[in-house]
Amino acid sequence: MASTGYTLVLSFGLSVIFQGIALAQQCFTPSVDRALSAEQARAVVFTAKDEPDVLSQFPLSKTLDNIIKTSRVDPSAPVSEGEREDLLNSLLSGFKQNTLINPDSKLTFPITVRTGEAKLTAKDLLDSTGADFMQPVGLFNRLDLAPKSFANCGEYRIVYAKKSSSPTKRFFLIFEAALPNADPQGSREGCKEVASFWNSLTTMNNQDAGNKLAAFYYDGGVVDGGTVKFEPVVHYRHYGLPDGQVRANAFLPDAPAFIWHLMQWQIAPNEAGVPVFHNTPVSENPVPAFFGGTPAAALPTTTYDQIAGQFRSEFVNRNVWQLIDVDRTALVQPTTGEALIDNLGVDIDDQYYAVESAVANSDNPRINAANTPMIAGISGVLAASKVDRCSVTPDQVLNRMGAMTCAGCHDFSNGAEIAPGVNWPSSLRFVQIDETGALSDLLTKHFLPARFDNVQNILGAAFLAQNETPPDLGSQRLVLLQMLDGLKQKGQGFLPDEKADASLAIATLLASQVRSASQAEPGAFTTFRKPD
Repeated sequence: MASTGYTLVLSFGLSVIFQGIALAQQCFTPSVDRALSAEQARAVVFTAKDEPDVLSQFPLSKTLDNIIKTSRVDPSAPVSEGEREDLLNSLLSGFKQNTLINPDSKLTFPITVRTGEAKLTAKDLLDSTGADFMQPVGLFNRLDLAPKSFANCGEYRIVYAKKSSSPTKRFFLIFEAALPNADPQGSREGCKEVASFWNSLTTMNNQDAGNKLAAFYYDGGVVDGGTVKFEPVVHYRHYGLPDGQVRANAFLPDAPAFIWHLMQWQIAPNEAGVPVFHNTPVSENPVPAFFGGTPAAALPTTTYDQIAGQFRSEFVNRNVWQLIDVDRTALVQPTTGEALIDNLGVDIDDQYYAVESAVANSDNPRINAANTPMIAGISGVLAASKVDRCSVTPDQVLNRMGAMTCAGCHDFSNGAEIAPGVNWPSSLRFVQIDETGALSDLLTKHFLPARFDNVQNILGAAFLAQNETPPDLGSQRLVLLQMLDGLKQKGQGFLPDEKADASLAIATLLASQVRSASQAEPGAFTTFRKPD
């Protein structure tokens, strides 16, 4: 009997194993690297490597001046050297902070003062003869970041890099302006005009393309062949009121440890109605310690424990489903690894955002979550969704989450397996564009071709014919715009101080609410938009 029982158990066990093998399937075929032609690439990017004469029209001083001018009642008034330096120094002061707060969670996080970055001065970064001069190295068309409502037409970025670019003296600033849709109906037609403009650059010579891009970024107006008048890309309201931001990639020599570091700012008027940079949490980057490992030394402790617990539950029950969204489609119709890389995304609630991002093992979700109950929770979701049939593992899901963070996308996710046979493409070690204007494999072989496809898609009749009803955020945006226009006048003495101060507080709160709603909105091209 014992022998028979053993045989039955063995047979049953083998049956389960073979059944599991039968259920497993190949959901993703290997990625096929794509590359745009030099002409096609101009629809989505211009670099100092390939178009240095175009990039020369985008000095940092001009960008700062436009931010100041657009905040004034009279934008024609000249900007002084002192005003320009004051604006940039308000950003650099962020590196001297030893604590930063997430305003949604009310958690205060201690941060290590970055002594190398804190020594930078606006005067040095703007001095074209000095070693710290910031040079423009890339212009990026991020139409892919447009929300489904087309309240804005995505982001249009300028990347600046510090001239002295030894491995330990690197510093980048990325101005990530969100361009409001100029169509009064907020329709796809408005953003189509922007897409058409960028597409037209593919056949232009550098002189014409540079002139038209400079006008698009700094002057605004009707783009070639268009009918509606856009604000200039570089406008004080386009860096956080409510959408857009400015980020820094920083790794200078006398920081406490040689660790790549990212911080984020938004621009808003101060009590005097003058635009300044304010440190803000890093969009879509959850606090790494929420996944496990050593808890962050955040205060108050009881609030931290509560929010960390909420995050772990929400990540398993909501975010994991988002991270396997492509896999669920692939169960029915196998697809390519390219589709996973291009469409992978996640929506993290603002209250979970970290105040900085850094490349260190302590920032990697897969490492932090190892040997925690989250692994069993992720396994449960994979089984419930049937995605386990694609042989996707909890580690691969956590690698996907890592790739969605700034630190992962810029470094620690290089080569990480995100599905069987599919690995996350590589950066240029800490950056996606370097000081020469060279681009990473992640961009050239994956993201840029996908963004080019978006430009072509929005120009097609089928895309414009879609009649989905997006969320209505227009009324809140209109109120915000009216309040900011009122604040403009404070510098001219038209508003009593007490009224302006109250308006500033209300406008800041309203901008935060609109921004949160906008970030949670599905994308026009992908369900989840990649901010990096």
